[in-house]
Amino acid sequence: MPLQLVLLIPFLRLGQWLFSGHAQAFSGTQTLLAQIEAAPWHAMLEMGGLFTHGLLAWLVIAVPGLALITVVLTPLMHKVTKLAATN
Repeated sequence: MPLQLVLLIPFLRLGQWLFSGHAQAFSGTQTLLAQIEAAPWHAMLEMGGLFTHGLLAWLVIAVPGLALITVVLTPLMHKVTKLAATN
């Protein structure tokens, strides 16, 4: 999905910031591609922590975001349902 690819870098950077000093530094896509081309398995092991921290950063954003969307949209959807039932 295009949006997932666009958000990959910000979440990797957020994960790096949240867990500073615990993962390999992320210096950009060119370095990542060069590491993957040189030694795929080694790069996967080294980047595992980085991607795990990116996933945890996504969870830090997604859980409160989902709660906020639920709180905002539930009353709105109830109103829409009532309007549809009356018509």
